[in-house]
Amino acid sequence: MIIKCKFIVLIMGYNSILLTIIDKVLTYASETWTLTKRDRKQLNVFERKEYRRILGPVYDNEKENWRLLTNKEIYAIVKKPTITETIRLNRLHWFGHVERMEENRIPKRVLYKVVQI
Repeated sequence: MIIKCKFIVLIMGYNSILLTIIDKVLTYASETWTLTKRDRKQLNVFERKEYRRILGPVYDNEKENWRLLTNKEIYAIVKKPTITETIRLNRLHWFGHVERMEENRIPKRVLYKVVQI
């Protein structure tokens, strides 16, 4: 029984590492992205697909068969914001960083640049 518990802890730790890697790879340099509605949908679909692959199917006792996790079940297990929410937060962090910069710094000048036509 102890070996089984250690195995479960090992699997949960491995899944945690995989979920962290997926988040970091997907959100690299996301502070500068401009996401359309279609982009956000595709990112969320990809994220859920990877979570389903990592978490695997579950056995449904009522129907006595295996099934995939629903979206709500996935987010209840993972307990993390969606990838699009993470990207939105990254953009807000970057904006706060730029806002605190000195006036002569290039990112701040570009952020508040007025284009004349």
